[in-house]
Amino acid sequence: MGIFGYYGSRICEYVERIPKTVCMLLYPHVEKSFAVDVLVDKRKAKGMITHIYPAEHGFSNIQLIHQND
Repeated sequence: MGIFGYYGSRICEYVERIPKTVCMLLYPHVEKSFAVDVLVDKRKAKGMITHIYPAEHGFSNIQLIHQND
């Protein structure tokens, strides 16, 4: 078992915590509310699996995806 998470801006508030289970976090490469690279480096240092997705904030929001259609 484990956790898969994305849009993890709230994780910034808990960056020093060590998870009790396997975690994989997915982040967009463009995020206005925090520095993605800094957070990813801190999470990797705590043993979490992280991936920066080639997208901007809101990448799974269907309304944002189709706003230019």
